[in-house]
Amino acid sequence: MDLMINKIIEAVKKGKYTLDEPEWDDVSEEAVDLVKKCLTYDMDKRISASEALEHPWFKKFAKADKVKKSLASKALNNLKNFRAEQKLKQATLAYIVSQCLTKEETDKMEEIFSSMDKNNDGMLSKQEIKEGYEEHFGIPIDDEELDKIFEAIDTDGSGAIDYSEFLMATMNEQQLMSKEKLRAAFKMFDKDGSGTISRDEIKEALGNLDEEMADKMISEVDEDADGEISFEEFEKMMNNIVSVKGKSA
Repeated sequence: MDLMINKIIEAVKKGKYTLDEPEWDDVSEEAVDLVKKCLTYDMDKRISASEALEHPWFKKFAKADKVKKSLASKALNNLKNFRAEQKLKQATLAYIVSQCLTKEETDKMEEIFSSMDKNNDGMLSKQEIKEGYEEHFGIPIDDEELDKIFEAIDTDGSGAIDYSEFLMATMNEQQLMSKEKLRAAFKMFDKDGSGTISRDEIKEALGNLDEEMADKMISEVDEDADGEISFEEFEKMMNNIVSVKGKSA
């Protein structure tokens, strides 16, 4: 053991090292380059601390961290301003989130959700939302505002925000509300393919609705008063969520 240590010390004194071990196989070229420059034997040629901070490896990860923080701030702002009081809107968003989003579209949001989910239970409590908001905005969020967030987003009344509910409220509007995704959601309601959503189709899709409630849901959206919801009326209803976010942001 002493012999091995002595060999290492002698190698260090002579500035000899190797990065050929398997542990370095998956290390990026930028990282290897930075290590080599930091280990340069001649101190006059060795990279300084300030120069190291300007190295591409540091620049790359500093930029990634900045982007992540920016996305987190936007997500939390959307969370705060999200409003989808109508059950039809909530059902549509739930369908889009569960059936229409790709992994590429949700990867960043998953990272943000996981970073806020301190106890790793797959849910965000009021305390976790509060801490996340203060971390990214530097100011506390009051309990009344927190209650409003949960009232709008906690659609299943569990007392916590699950990942699907988080996505509904925080996803980029252009991704969430694209015409393609709205068309897919509309078809989910329009079972007979007639091009309109009827009272019976709403009752079938949402379940546990009496006729009075179904009629009320249609009347809130049915601008031409024909008793059914066209795609144009459906799209306008959903885009109102985007308008609320935009005005409040």
